[in-house]
Amino acid sequence: MGSDSVRNPPPPGPGTGRRLAVLYHRPFAAAYHGGSIHLRGFVERLSRAVPVVVVAPQERVGNRTDDSETADPLMTGFRYLVASSLGAVRFMLRDFLRRPADRCRGIVCFDIYLVGIGVFWSRLRGLPFVYYPQDSTTEVTRRWKEAGYRGGVLFRLTRAPLERIGLANARIVVVPSGAMQAAFEAEGVPPSRIRICTVKRSPPVRDPATIAGWRHRLELNGRRAVVFIGSFQYSPNVRAFEFLRDAVAPELLRTDPELSVVVAGLDSEPYISHRAANLRVLGTVADLDGLLFACSIGVAPMDVGGGTSGKIVDYVLHGLRVLATPEAAAGIEPTAQVEVAPRGDFATRLVEMARALRDHPVDPDDGCDAEFLRRYTESGDIDALGIELRRMVGL
Repeated sequence: MGSDSVRNPPPPGPGTGRRLAVLYHRPFAAAYHGGSIHLRGFVERLSRAVPVVVVAPQERVGNRTDDSETADPLMTGFRYLVASSLGAVRFMLRDFLRRPADRCRGIVCFDIYLVGIGVFWSRLRGLPFVYYPQDSTTEVTRRWKEAGYRGGVLFRLTRAPLERIGLANARIVVVPSGAMQAAFEAEGVPPSRIRICTVKRSPPVRDPATIAGWRHRLELNGRRAVVFIGSFQYSPNVRAFEFLRDAVAPELLRTDPELSVVVAGLDSEPYISHRAANLRVLGTVADLDGLLFACSIGVAPMDVGGGTSGKIVDYVLHGLRVLATPEAAAGIEPTAQVEVAPRGDFATRLVEMARALRDHPVDPDDGCDAEFLRRYTESGDIDALGIELRRMVGL
């Protein structure tokens, strides 16, 4: 089923609540946060079949620019969680005051943190509940513990009961990958209740002038760039950057000084001064398309994983060769563009990949693997889910 196989339903009338409420603990409009980008792609396609309202906190204004102070990802997430919980309760009260015929018809929890509120609301009103987790708590907490992240015990204690509640009460559990489907089936979730809806992106369009501008800005004349993108509100991305800065970049400078490492992402501004001869931090970048097209290799060196890495999807769709750790690549369907290597071999494999690209340059017009493009840009899976949800809630 193609991405345009479902007609847009008529928009709801003024003040009507005949729609699905999607609860999310991060700002829906956040331009550079992976989870928000994932949710926007999901909602954009789902709303072709069923009216949707997203209940989420507002984005904070501005980015951090003080190099002397770095953001604490745990505190940032906690502030959003408090704001989103209060916002969800206010929305529930407003919805309750509507005429019964105009109230919301179903609840979707995107990610885990508002599951308690979502299940309470669905039970109170007798509404169908849908759960779309981004990762498996069992898998993620195990990896976070092994990697020694601060707050790992609290992370597990917070998420484990919420996940049990979500899985037990959901009529449908939506997952972004086959790996997550297998993980939840192993935990006893019936396959009949699981639907796979992959991360969605719009196919990027090459703009030669913009790409040339980025290559000039990055001083890439005769050089190749290795790029890492990711929100620095997520601790594993911060640690991945530190690994690139402290271990990979110095080794590349010794073995292949023609390789530059470029880093960009939300709240990376405090690290702009952490530069070396072959490493540069750009901060929050509005034009990721031009930046990615200007680079040759995308990297994902995280030491934990979960769900699907949006950065790997973006790298591949922009035609980059990709090097990722096994943890980062766990939720990605195999493609020839993605190579997997442990951290101990990362710098060596980067040098080998760069050498291969010099010896056998890739035609930028070739784009990415056709099956990968279909899986992560076309909407047949979400179209089918939308039709199912429309019938479930009686719209």
